[in-house]
Amino acid sequence: MLISTNNYLMLSLSATFYLKVLETRDVDELVLANWKSQGVTGSMSVLEDSEVLFFMIQVGSYVSKWITVKNPSQHPVVMQLILNSGEIINECRDLDDLLFPSSSSNLVLDEGATPKKYGFSIPENALTEAYVHPHDHVTLGPIIFYPSDRCGWSGSALIRNNLSGVEWIPLKGYGGLLSLVLLERSEHVDNVDFDLKMPKTLNFSLPYTLLHMKEISSACSQHLVKELYAKNTGDLPLEVKSIRVSGRECGLDGFKILSCKGFALEPGESTKLLISYQTDFSAAVVHRDLEIILATGIFLLPMKASFPNDMLSSCKRSMYWMRLKKSLLGFVLVASLIFLIFCFIFPQT
Repeated sequence: MLISTNNYLMLSLSATFYLKVLETRDVDELVLANWKSQGVTGSMSVLEDSEVLFFMIQVGSYVSKWITVKNPSQHPVVMQLILNSGEIINECRDLDDLLFPSSSSNLVLDEGATPKKYGFSIPENALTEAYVHPHDHVTLGPIIFYPSDRCGWSGSALIRNNLSGVEWIPLKGYGGLLSLVLLERSEHVDNVDFDLKMPKTLNFSLPYTLLHMKEISSACSQHLVKELYAKNTGDLPLEVKSIRVSGRECGLDGFKILSCKGFALEPGESTKLLISYQTDFSAAVVHRDLEIILATGIFLLPMKASFPNDMLSSCKRSMYWMRLKKSLLGFVLVASLIFLIFCFIFPQT
């Protein structure tokens, strides 16, 4: 008798547990069936689009979209937007997939207010209910997509109404990363250095300087050019609006961007950048920043130009004497020309 009683209790507990699992699994379907039964017809749809697709956006940023609903009937319809809390996150990619993931740290992104949760959400001030007149349209939402990683998100929203009952609309979105790198001879660079070297045998004496102006000028005013390549190694297209040097368009303090116009790069694409430097003898070491202005932020890269300190004063002095010599030659030329004109106007008798 005891064994039979125990078996009965075990069977009763198993049946109760099964019913609870069945109830938990089917509760949503029962609610949806109840909502759908409240509709007056199943042949009319209130949806304008079959799905809401959020294209790939930067991880940590967000985008919003509205859902347009319509009333194709002859009677007013009350509609309600409900977001399904269930989400599927898949197709995740590691940072190892990026060519140089550390380059993303050079990006200074524009910041703003962020949603309270990752994935899909509806803000508190969203329009979730509407009274739609016959043959009229209205937009509900917005629905916000806010990815936290390089993954794909799948979710759904429901439009509950008294015409078709309830209709599903799938939500899909993808998160990606921005990554811009500068390459020199296929090597990744974190800074741009210009090292001006002077010949050790160069003579800076005054007689030699005055007699060899071209040689001295060429040595002291070296024009160095670096050929770099900007490559998009991220998941998203990059739009470069302009290129600056420490806030100044195209160049500053000897640094010059030979082509500072904007351009666009799709993932995997690259373009050539030519950066030059020519000293103005103001300092032996000059530090500035290369600023690539993107639509989403600023890519910063430090630049440095070094001039031999022991040669700086010699080049300054030599350049001064060369400018003085040119000025004197110009003065003599102008004076000679004036004298010839004077002699032509007032010839000697």
